[in-house]
Amino acid sequence: MRDRFTITLLDYDNIVRAAEAGFWDMGSKRKTTVDVTVAPALRHLFHGASTVQAQGETVRELLENVDTQFPGFTGHMIDKWGELRSSILIYLNDEDIRCLQGLKTPLKYGDSMGILVVLSGG
Repeated sequence: MRDRFTITLLDYDNIVRAAEAGFWDMGSKRKTTVDVTVAPALRHLFHGASTVQAQGETVRELLENVDTQFPGFTGHMIDKWGELRSSILIYLNDEDIRCLQGLKTPLKYGDSMGILVVLSGG
């Protein structure tokens, strides 16, 4: 059983940290913000940015939210069947999401994500 604690000063950042650690019920699900590092081959989709922030409960939801910031993004990530394209690698905390729960992988406070593209040719 987790220890409970009381926050006497209503500091938003501390409340959010407590909620994400499971110590505070905010009444509804709060989306987790994740830093997403983007491979150089994909940066044109992000106006040259190497890192973006997005929110989501799962990897799929996070990708959809990135698409609201950068329209057309998910078309490069997700195929017509709703699955991750084989040429895209997404790492969550240095682990390939295909070895986790794929696009259904849940996100938590402090996660970091990297998106890479597999380049081939000869």
